[in-house]
Amino acid sequence: MKLEDRFGIPVKPREWFFLPLVVIEEAIKNIQAGTLDQFRYDPETASLTRL
Repeated sequence: MKLEDRFGIPVKPREWFFLPLVVIEEAIKNIQAGTLDQFRYDPETASLTRL
């Protein structure tokens, strides 16, 4: 698969991350609140857990 970067230059992704959309949305809220450093991603439960 090839994608174009913001300058229109083709790039080939080398890394893929599989996260549920709800976890991404929760992480965004925590970034906005300045609290992301209080959580970690737990791949076993596919969720953010408080440290």
